Amino acid sequence: MPKNIKKTIVPEFGMDFEGKYLTRVDTNRKIVVVGAGAFGGWTALTLLKNGYNVTLIDTWGGGNYRSSSGGETRLIRSVYGNNEFYTQLAMRSMQIFKDFEHDIRRKILFETGNLWFVDKKNDIEIQAAIGLMEKYGIHYEILSQQDIMSRFPLVCPRKRDYFLLEKNAGYLLAREITMEVVNQFIKYGGNYTCGEVKPGTIENNTMDSLLIQNERVFENSFYIFACGPWLKTIFPDLLGTELQVTKQEVFFFGLTEEEATHYEKYPTWIDMGGKEIYYGIPSDISRGFKIASDTRGESFNPTNGNRVITPKNVEKARNYIKKTFAYTGELPLIQSRVCQYENTINGNFIIDNHPMAADNVLIVGGGSGHGFKHGPAIGELILHTLQAKKPVYNFLRIKK
Repeated sequence: MPKNIKKTIVPEFGMDFEGKYLTRVDTNRKIVVVGAGAFGGWTALTLLKNGYNVTLIDTWGGGNYRSSSGGETRLIRSVYGNNEFYTQLAMRSMQIFKDFEHDIRRKILFETGNLWFVDKKNDIEIQAAIGLMEKYGIHYEILSQQDIMSRFPLVCPRKRDYFLLEKNAGYLLAREITMEVVNQFIKYGGNYTCGEVKPGTIENNTMDSLLIQNERVFENSFYIFACGPWLKTIFPDLLGTELQVTKQEVFFFGLTEEEATHYEKYPTWIDMGGKEIYYGIPSDISRGFKIASDTRGESFNPTNGNRVITPKNVEKARNYIKKTFAYTGELPLIQSRVCQYENTINGNFIIDNHPMAADNVLIVGGGSGHGFKHGPAIGELILHTLQAKKPVYNFLRIKK
């Protein structure tokens, strides 16, 4: 363990369940984490703080524009229907983000609250979430149309049955957090390098090394691949059907000075009641009105795909804002971004040993559009599984 770091005490969390134990890894074994995004960065930092000898590798660097973690902001919330474990993960991550904010002495988490627009077709899911919020003491309010008109007069949603305000939800400075995690990893003595990684030779249930520019490196280590959308590229035969990478477009519309001032006080929001699930941040750290659709886009190559927005999607988003928020201005498009989701077939994350190299290869990924908020807790969950303290939650299993 580096001399300048105090070992952290990571709490056990999670429900009792029948799960799968992964390979136990002793602290004297070298670990190489491939990918410095939301899952890989937090995993590397957590393992380092708990006595492991860790090297972190990323092709273009943590928070780079191609990465799924490279956007300026991401929502954080705890509502997950009746999925208790994902609710727990989100709650634990929220606490770690707050502690991290204190460690780096800067604001990265904005608890604006999150306003859910609810109608009959998703009422069952929200009611299940309310039950878990009651169980875990998550603060919320149920609001009517009349309440919305009084509390948030710039919102004029169409035919929603009611609204759920999750009070401690909000948004995170995603790109800056990702970069700060790498900085903290380096600060505490972790080994960090950039390069394009390929898996080495696999035989007898073991991978012998990694390849960087066709040179064998980091032989006889334990390897954690947390490469987001590039997992499918690195392991095409293994994840070709379990993981789909889709193009996702995010838009930022300009507001007048007066409206921008008002929207700064508004919560983030998710509208579950329309044909598409839209979500956004009314005043995204002075970058305008952020809006995106959760509908999965076309297949996308994260390395070579052209990150050009679709004009019809801009108009759809602009029309949605005009119908759902009390806005009559021009709404000029002042910024846009193309990123990607890496979707598993059921929306669950992947934390599993490589089926042909289970002795020393762990695959972590499948953020599926909701992974960033869980990154810190995923790092702790991987620590627990490597320590063989608790079986891993039944995420998506990788088939041979």
